[in-house]
Amino acid sequence: MKKFKFAMAALVVGFSMVSCSGDDDNGSSGSIEGKWIPVKEGVTANGQEQFFDYEHTEGCDQDYIEFLSGGAVNDVYYYGSSCTEEIDEGTWVKEGNTITATYGDESFTAEIITLTDTELRLGETQSMGGVQATYVTVYTKG
Repeated sequence: MKKFKFAMAALVVGFSMVSCSGDDDNGSSGSIEGKWIPVKEGVTANGQEQFFDYEHTEGCDQDYIEFLSGGAVNDVYYYGSSCTEEIDEGTWVKEGNTITATYGDESFTAEIITLTDTELRLGETQSMGGVQATYVTVYTKG
């Protein structure tokens, strides 16, 4: 989730020249509990999408986020040539199609765009430069 906000800002800037209109797909038929591996990230703006492969650190295990029963969450990243593991432990709350993860005094809220037994799409919508865009991360269940 820490990468979430930084990547969104960079991608929204690239989308600020696109125009059209878009609809959300609020499909929800699975459980959010479990281990989710990010596979794609991108932006939807004005009815258009642009996605890129999520970049896991080469030679390391895959990053993941794990939503545990009871409201605990582990956000796990690997970085550097020695594949240093960083684990952010926190809590999560799901209300309707919104999920909020809290790590210490920082909270991140995202819309659950799609949730099935095998795919999770989380999005955060912001307006930048007069364009409303949603940064989306696509996860597969691991």
